Amino acid sequence: MKPIRMTVTKRVAAGYLLVVIFTLTAIIYALASLHTQTTRSEKLVSVDFNALNLSRSLRQNLLTQDRLEKQLLILKDDEIQALLSFRQQEADALWEDLAALPLALNLAATSEAMAQYQKERLQGNSLLEAEAWRDAARFSSHTLAPLRSSLLDQFDTLIDQQEIAIDNSLSAFSEDSSRAYQVAVILTFLGLFLSAPVALTVIFSIHRSIKKLVQATQAVAAGSFDHQPDIHAKDEFGDLAREFAA
Repeated sequence: MKPIRMTVTKRVAAGYLLVVIFTLTAIIYALASLHTQTTRSEKLVSVDFNALNLSRSLRQNLLTQDRLEKQLLILKDDEIQALLSFRQQEADALWEDLAALPLALNLAATSEAMAQYQKERLQGNSLLEAEAWRDAARFSSHTLAPLRSSLLDQFDTLIDQQEIAIDNSLSAFSEDSSRAYQVAVILTFLGLFLSAPVALTVIFSIHRSIKKLVQATQAVAAGSFDHQPDIHAKDEFGDLAREFAA
């Protein structure tokens, strides 16, 4: 098999190609990492942070319902009853939004407790609308209040879990970003490092060949027409030396 003739041009092209390959690899890796980080950040905002805000809003809503219910049983005011009904509808909407999110956390227990609370709340509302205040007060203290307290405890736990999950995600996000940056920089410098021997070989080869051609030219100028330049490279300078000797 005929050996490849590595001319100066091919050596320079090989070094340049090496730099380009590693630089493109670093760019592709950085873009892939950026896409992954963008997807994760979008999920963090649209799911995790949204779930945390919904959970906090639901917890506050339940506390507001408890306060309004107690005020209504004492004052028996229609405006308070209307406001309580509005808060209950708001809680249902918040829960639907929270349950629809693709959370990694298990909401089965909270969902069951919420369904039970909503069912018992309907009976409590019927008593309030019928103005059966004594029965409503008894039902509120013995049924709704314990269910509401249990829900508040579950939302407290859920909020804590969500905050921990967000903190872990942010920590992993920072570590992955730092790792992607380091790998991209390493790939870029690795390309430069590997191309350096090629560049140095070309530079020294050119310098050595030119020096010997200058010596041969000086020898010919001094009258030594049979001087043979000691250049055996298989590149453009080797061709020039052979032409010079001919």
